[in-house]
Amino acid sequence: MTVVAEHAPSTDTVVDRLGGERPTPAAVTGLQQALWDERTEGSGVRYVVPLCPFEAVELAELAARGERLGYLPPDLATQQGRHGLANLFPGMASYALHIDNVVTNDDNPAGWFSYEADIDCPFGDTTEAELMTQVAAADRVLLTLNQYVVASQDSRRLTGHYLDERGFWVRTGSRVDGRVATARFDGSAEAPGGAAYRDPVEGSLLVGYDLGAGDHGPTHGARTATRRHRVLVENAPLSRTALAPFSLARLTDLDPEAERQRLVALLVARGYPAALGMSAEEYVRGLPTFAARPQSYRGRLDVPLLVETRIPWTRQADLCGIRFVPRAGDYAPVDERSRMPATPYSGWFSLWGGRFPDPISPADARAGLAEDEVGANLCELVAMTAAHPGISGSGRFLDAIGYQLPYLEDKPDITYAQSLRTPGMYHWRGAPEVGANIHPRAFSIFRPLVRGTAVTHVARAAP
Repeated sequence: MTVVAEHAPSTDTVVDRLGGERPTPAAVTGLQQALWDERTEGSGVRYVVPLCPFEAVELAELAARGERLGYLPPDLATQQGRHGLANLFPGMASYALHIDNVVTNDDNPAGWFSYEADIDCPFGDTTEAELMTQVAAADRVLLTLNQYVVASQDSRRLTGHYLDERGFWVRTGSRVDGRVATARFDGSAEAPGGAAYRDPVEGSLLVGYDLGAGDHGPTHGARTATRRHRVLVENAPLSRTALAPFSLARLTDLDPEAERQRLVALLVARGYPAALGMSAEEYVRGLPTFAARPQSYRGRLDVPLLVETRIPWTRQADLCGIRFVPRAGDYAPVDERSRMPATPYSGWFSLWGGRFPDPISPADARAGLAEDEVGANLCELVAMTAAHPGISGSGRFLDAIGYQLPYLEDKPDITYAQSLRTPGMYHWRGAPEVGANIHPRAFSIFRPLVRGTAVTHVARAAP
């Protein structure tokens, strides 16, 4: 049975009607129908919300415990259907919402669900094992990322605040590489917790993939749903856990000089000459040419790049619209061979998934480099991202394995096993960003960036 008005009342009207009254199944259904009608208005799609299965006494019990009910249409409840949520809420801008995302769900609950409605999540400072024990004892289950998105968007519409916008992270019933994924939303104000929380973009969905099972802290918890009235999507598609290699079709049989001209124009447009106190003409004259790609590079090192090193990489990131997490000290080369040159150079680089088709940790990738290869530095990471923004924008991220933080870095909001951290380029808050994963392990969404050493530092002859 469904309870849907021919012309559903506005969300504000339904909220006003519910205010202060004991909720009923019909009233809660009307609220959710109004919310979904508002979201889909003008799209040609309408989700019909069935009658809330929670009885009035159950609704009163939920309210007394500080819980709220949400509704997730079956079409939007699976890994493959999650991208539909991005269409409804485009400001989330997360790799986990792409059509070809690799964030799996433990299972695929759809329909009505309850969740803790407080802006700050419960179950704080628990390891994964401690959390699962507490959740099972309460006969509850973790929210999937799909449910979490809907719950947080409901919260924003009904209270003006996203769930966990004050800097809390929740472990979810979704995973990346078999590890529990964490999530939170940015609100309008900067959350406490250090550099990673600065400059929020309101409405951004942040999905973490690097929290370890034993990691814990006061800003990490979870959100759960009661098992009552839980319904799973029937015949849900199989989980997808791998991304195809990135393809740059225009690089096939590329004219190196035409590509050089494109990259030079990009550097000039980004303001590189002015950053060096040069005119555009003077700057262009000093840039190198591309040497011909060696036959041995084909299928391994196929991307030509111009790399500028006279401007600090952080300044280059600013010029190119790339965010970065400030550190107490800069990244350093892992060895002298990896140290970036002092002058601009050209080179041939690996494409995402070309050199290392399978996930690999930074340490294992460094150990696997050939004699004519070197791990990327920070300027090369910026150069690749500026030249080909579609790589990170598609949810395919890069590690600059030639550099790492030269010190162990504490995170004030979490306890974890410390390791030297490698810089990487990911896509966060709708833009590329340089940061360092907590654990330098193999991730399905990261690949090392590698440069061939045989044909670099090719100086451009003066005219």
